[in-house]
Amino acid sequence: QFTYTTEDAWATFRKWNGESSCFISTQGYDNLIYEQGGRQVPRSIIYGLTFFDFDHETKAENAFADAQRLSQFLREKGVAHWVQYSGSKGYHLQIVHEPTRFKFNPKDGSAESLREIVHQVQTHLKSTLGLNTLDAQTMGDPKRLCRFPFTAHVDRHGEASGRYALPIEVDTLESVSHDEIVRSATIP
Repeated sequence: QFTYTTEDAWATFRKWNGESSCFISTQGYDNLIYEQGGRQVPRSIIYGLTFFDFDHETKAENAFADAQRLSQFLREKGVAHWVQYSGSKGYHLQIVHEPTRFKFNPKDGSAESLREIVHQVQTHLKSTLGLNTLDAQTMGDPKRLCRFPFTAHVDRHGEASGRYALPIEVDTLESVSHDEIVRSATIP
């Protein structure tokens, strides 16, 4: 279910939190149209965040180490970003930049062009920094969804992990452990 107003988002959040996954788009959309079958598709994207999803099936601390590595690199370069523990097996990192409107039409190649730009940035950082847990499935996708901060983690089968999606101050990433974050994520 999509929501388009703050009021609708709050009502949906209250209804779903702890029962279903709560996601938020990493971008703003403009000029939405309906395709045949009722699928809603944007014709332009207001691109202001580059999303990185770090996951490890059995050792979430490896995902944490990769998020730390990319965060440290970005801090050294003075690049604004934020990090969030997903509430399960991974971390999200989003690079914040000046929002830019891009045409996004699958029929004229503009959508593929933006995907390629995003993929090249992510691939370069993955190989340069050795980000082994960067989820390849999310690379090159400018239309990502990420867990809504402070919501209960519920997987695609409806199972709750007992933890919450927790934003982490980037200045504390070097002084906190994955286990400390997991303990903190049990309290909303």
